[in-house]
Amino acid sequence: MKNKELAKKVMYITAGLALASKQKIEAMVQEFIDKSEMSEDEGKKLLEEIIAKANETREEFEAKLEEAIHKVLDKMHITTKAEYDELKKRIEKLEAKKTVVQ
Repeated sequence: MKNKELAKKVMYITAGLALASKQKIEAMVQEFIDKSEMSEDEGKKLLEEIIAKANETREEFEAKLEEAIHKVLDKMHITTKAEYDELKKRIEKLEAKKTVVQ
């Protein structure tokens, strides 16, 4: 499997987990609202707080995942897009200098 395909699959899995988690959270909060004496407004506020915390956790997870992916790419000696772009710029500058000298 190519690295690009692997990265895509990891991102799809992450997105799927985030979506499934949001739906589960909403269902759990709705069930809690139904079983308790919590008002609809209180339930909405609770849901917003939980989703905000889940988003914060997701962002932390994504940062850790990105760091882990970079470590794997580094160990595999695979160039990142930023590194590739930097090398491309340097080559273009060298080629421009070579043209001027000739």
